[in-house]
Amino acid sequence: MAAVGLAVLLSLGCGTGWADEVTPSAPVKSAKAEPESAQPDGQNASEEKYRQLIMAAGQQLQQGNPAQTLKLLEQATQMLGGRTTADILFLAAQAHLALGNREMATRILGQLAKEYPQVDRLQLDYAAMLYSTGRDEEADAIFRDIRERKNLPKPVGRNVEKFLERIHRRKSLLIDYDFSVWKDDNVNNATEVDQVEIPLFGGLRFTVNEKPVEAWVARTGVNLLHRTPLRTDGSLRLNSRVGVARNTARNAQAHNRTWLNLSTGPQWFYLTEFADHRLPGYAGADIGYEKRWQGGDPYSGSAWIRFSARQSLPGHWALGGYVRYWDTQYSEGSSRLEPKGQAFNLYAERTFQSARMTAGWTFSTEHPDLSTQRWKSHQGMLAYETVFGLNWHVSAVATLSEIRYKGEELLFERRRKDQHRNLRVTVSNRALSWNGYLPELTFGLAETKSNIDLYDRDNFTTRLGLQKLF
Repeated sequence: MAAVGLAVLLSLGCGTGWADEVTPSAPVKSAKAEPESAQPDGQNASEEKYRQLIMAAGQQLQQGNPAQTLKLLEQATQMLGGRTTADILFLAAQAHLALGNREMATRILGQLAKEYPQVDRLQLDYAAMLYSTGRDEEADAIFRDIRERKNLPKPVGRNVEKFLERIHRRKSLLIDYDFSVWKDDNVNNATEVDQVEIPLFGGLRFTVNEKPVEAWVARTGVNLLHRTPLRTDGSLRLNSRVGVARNTARNAQAHNRTWLNLSTGPQWFYLTEFADHRLPGYAGADIGYEKRWQGGDPYSGSAWIRFSARQSLPGHWALGGYVRYWDTQYSEGSSRLEPKGQAFNLYAERTFQSARMTAGWTFSTEHPDLSTQRWKSHQGMLAYETVFGLNWHVSAVATLSEIRYKGEELLFERRRKDQHRNLRVTVSNRALSWNGYLPELTFGLAETKSNIDLYDRDNFTTRLGLQKLF
């Protein structure tokens, strides 16, 4: 019995669209694959009927009728006396996938991938199904093997890397590295003014001795996340994190900074009914501790606890937020300066075809014993990221906040009020990635305007970093 050929079925749009999408059910524009067998010169009526059944099954699948596809494939199998062909198996796998029978689709695609190792599309579909059923190690091996093949189309290679990123991100032990270097025009966070007027002394102007220090800064760090399942269905897990980072300022060692972060807490995942859709959400709690060093000497320690939640909504929306409480102790100085603080955050997110926008608001307060250091702040945030072309990725985050201090500054005879404006833009191009690492260029602008000139700040940085993708 002559076969229709996998190339014909793939060109009908019955396989995964690896040049366009990364989901296992998207149609393709075109594809090439080796046919199962050469067509005989003469085709009898039985062969023609088999061919018509296979083509009709493919068309039913395209039209969103997978159950009808399986019925036609059953008729084709009966014509062959119970024997199946590659055409029947391939369409059956796609039909089972459309019906949600992922395990069955995976078994069928695995059989085809073994019989046709030269057909990249089958290998890709099989790896995608392994990923969707949680068999990440097997999927990772296939994707990495295909990624190394010569003459792999760039769109296909890009989507293969997307899967490798997803596999990396959901490992039980996730290790990420933090490498970057930049020129800092104010590494010591000094005031930008040369003189300040002191009202307490009759408006006399005093010269400020500390000046901004310029330095090249290198950041190195590592972050570890271990996820322990607490339920077999994956709906509850324990997240434990360890992070270490160091900023090394060249020729300005007094301004080196080091951080150690430890945290752990449960995270619960669930599905909620919205307008006939089951949409995911999560709720979590974390408790942690952060230790800081400046110039090699201990500076502060801060214990904190946080409760967070996020819920997806219809129309590609999501809402989320957190509540956070912290208690900070300084290694030196008066205990009256040591604050306890709280923060409350809400955000809304909208996802588009190739972009995402987030808007958020945060209310924070700190209240040490010294009244002049007590403050409240409101911060607005707007973030946007997009992918365009084949390789470009751009993200931008802008924040605007105002901090009002409670007590009156003795020297300046007024309550301090600061406005902070920050803008960060990050650009990367996937064509420059190497072995799973991607260079990123980040432009940052930080500006502080205060009603007391002594606290004015202005700093621009250009940072070159390295991101681990997979």
